[in-house]
Amino acid sequence: MPVASTSGASSGLGPGIDVRGPGRGTGGYLIGPGSVVDGVAYVVERSGPIVPLPSWIAERLG
Repeated sequence: MPVASTSGASSGLGPGIDVRGPGRGTGGYLIGPGSVVDGVAYVVERSGPIVPLPSWIAERLG
């Protein structure tokens, strides 16, 4: 289920938590290992399995 881009408290998740939805022209983007933003490299600090999005988060975003 696609979600809209939100910022801060409007995300439904709390202050300082931004959500970026998919799609060109809708503000979506992804930052992950290998990305460099403002000279800061994003790296994996702790490896683990990818888990499904918890339903309570999906409900707040939906």
